[in-house]
Amino acid sequence: MTPTAQFPPNDQAAISIEHDVSLISRDDLTAELTHVLRYTTGHEFTLHIEINTTKTQFRISKDAFDPPRRSGAARPDTAFILRAQLPSGAATDADDPDYENPSGPVLSLIGGQNLYHQADMHYWLAPAEPIESTLFTIQWPAAGIRF
Repeated sequence: MTPTAQFPPNDQAAISIEHDVSLISRDDLTAELTHVLRYTTGHEFTLHIEINTTKTQFRISKDAFDPPRRSGAARPDTAFILRAQLPSGAATDADDPDYENPSGPVLSLIGGQNLYHQADMHYWLAPAEPIESTLFTIQWPAAGIRF
């Protein structure tokens, strides 16, 4: 099987597609996928998270988006996990420790900014199956969200 592309290609122009997805919308927390770009090998998008600090004391920890240190390692309750299930049925968590030699789909954090009450994290999802039919779920135990 051909390895899955781990990053957006730097030799292609992307096509912007209108596809914003709300993952959660509560009085104290919103999370949505925005700014979707389509390449021939995958999709790049932004995960925007906002905490309403007047409704909760919860904050985004500085290590919330850090990948686990090894395969099978437990993540702390402060960890934010984004999962994608492609239309083909294959699923992957963001920054799964096996991403260096992927044989299936890849969901990689490729950059972003975290300000404790707001985060804009940039992800790469490959292969290029229709993102409109991809199911995204999140887990964030510290915020009371589980798969």
